[in-house]
Amino acid sequence: MMFGITDGFDVVIGNPPYISHDKISKQLKTKIKNGYQSYQPFADIYCYFIEKAIDLQNEGGILSFITSNSYLRAQY
Repeated sequence: MMFGITDGFDVVIGNPPYISHDKISKQLKTKIKNGYQSYQPFADIYCYFIEKAIDLQNEGGILSFITSNSYLRAQY
């Protein structure tokens, strides 16, 4: 539940922090590994913001994020 809303959002907009995988602490990586299906050891942190947004989004909703373009080169 977020803001009293329990059935999801029609629009999710985000601007996650630009933190590359090598700057994420081991403690946070462990939490991410245990909490996100998309976990990859070399993924930037924005990947997990996107996964959470998809989980919060209503079916047919709109998702819009500002991210780095690293996903164009990534293998995850």
